[in-house]
Amino acid sequence: MRGKGKGVEEKIVKGLGIVKNTLFEPHYTERNRQQQLEDDLKESGMKYGVGIDSLTCMECTTEEFPKKYNLIGTGTIKLVENDRFLEVT
Repeated sequence: MRGKGKGVEEKIVKGLGIVKNTLFEPHYTERNRQQQLEDDLKESGMKYGVGIDSLTCMECTTEEFPKKYNLIGTGTIKLVENDRFLEVT
């Protein structure tokens, strides 16, 4: 997700790593971050990008994500798969 605040450089920051290989973009449509999510996804090399609006929650398990999740709240969740992702074995 993106770090932001007074005196903080706006950049992608590492999260807790619970949902692996996924980039989260909060306040997705409120801050018009649709293109930003796709650009950050390609730059970061993550496999999935999730845009989540405010007043919205994504409920999922790590075993079922990204195939199954529940939307809680009134906003939108956008799930994007990085078409440039290459799985290395």
